[in-house]
Amino acid sequence: MLFAVLFTIAIIIGLLRREQVKAVGLLSALASLTLIVEAFNGINVTYSIFGLEFTFMTDTLSRFFCILVGISGFAVSIYTTEYMEPRHLNLAAYPAFILSMALIVISRDFLGFIIFWELMTIASYILIVTYYDSPETKRASLIYLVAMHAFNTAPLLLAIGAIYSNFETLSFSALQGAYVPTWVIWAFLIGFMSKAGIFPIHFWLPEAHPVAPSNVSALLSGTMLKMAIYGMIRVIELFPGSEAIARTMVVLAVLTIAVGAIMALVQKDIKRLMAYSSVDNMGYLFLALGAYIMLDGTLKKIAFLALLLHAFNHLVFKNLLFMLSGNVLHATGRKDLELRGLGKKMPFTAAMMVVGILSVSGVPPLNGFISKWLIYQATFLSKDPLLVGGGVVSLFASALTLAAYIKIYRTLVPTTCEVV
Repeated sequence: MLFAVLFTIAIIIGLLRREQVKAVGLLSALASLTLIVEAFNGINVTYSIFGLEFTFMTDTLSRFFCILVGISGFAVSIYTTEYMEPRHLNLAAYPAFILSMALIVISRDFLGFIIFWELMTIASYILIVTYYDSPETKRASLIYLVAMHAFNTAPLLLAIGAIYSNFETLSFSALQGAYVPTWVIWAFLIGFMSKAGIFPIHFWLPEAHPVAPSNVSALLSGTMLKMAIYGMIRVIELFPGSEAIARTMVVLAVLTIAVGAIMALVQKDIKRLMAYSSVDNMGYLFLALGAYIMLDGTLKKIAFLALLLHAFNHLVFKNLLFMLSGNVLHATGRKDLELRGLGKKMPFTAAMMVVGILSVSGVPPLNGFISKWLIYQATFLSKDPLLVGGGVVSLFASALTLAAYIKIYRTLVPTTCEVV
């Protein structure tokens, strides 16, 4: 696994030479490209460390999510070379964050999964507290740390502990098709929904994004949230009985879509608006996942295709939008929506911002529309009242998203006010 070696070198450089931002960024970009290549070719290795065996292997699902991590890691790392400020441990935490997500999706047992899951949480925490001297950052980081361990790590550990207690193995291959107590699947659902920012445990997300550097926000929203999707799909595919959680999942997803869209509409901070938009989009993903569990035949396949395509599309337009917001913050020192005239001062940023806004709002023919349309198809054609209702809410939420992002568009148009 050459990608892991390259990321490890970047981590060491970040620890020993904290000013080497470009070296860490370029090494992380190269490692991300290497991850994509190795995922395409296939990974199947086993390491023994302190008497514990860790198996890493790609199947169709993990290969897809490796590519997501690799694409996001490459794009954001190139951006990072000119954006990141070296502060305390953040330069080492950055490649560690991307590496942990790659190792999560290729781990073939729950032991490796939870170890790298916790590494991801710790690395993301270090990155969120980059500007640790700000009171806003201190508050957001405390909320994040408590929420992640109380509502995310703790339920996952309980579920994994119960699995080992019952089967004396944590290997995915050995557990395939095993029947676990229903509460174990519920514990997984709570843990993964918490990491994804699903209502009512969404409150950490709009606190963390505004205080994190924009390149970190891009990885948090575009990539880290997808780890929850990967984990939930993996559990559903491993253990029978996921039908027990499907309807609750859909209800919470629909509430998340509504809350995220409405809250985005009333924000006055660009990054906080985008954070609530991420909450909204994670609702779309869990709605598609719930539909996948509940449906059969062609509609089931459409729901799964919609899930994977929207995961990819959300990564693309959210990485783009958060990095563009970083451009604005870097150029103006501001991230409030009272800015005006950015289009004249920053034409490339403005043009790409329009593309991102139209995509996240689901305007045809851009990528956000295609995956949202598939979600509408799966829900509306299901004839299930709950899913149809979810489709209606998600359709209206797209209109609210466009209305919210029009406020960002207004920052681009020229007025008599000058950008300061």
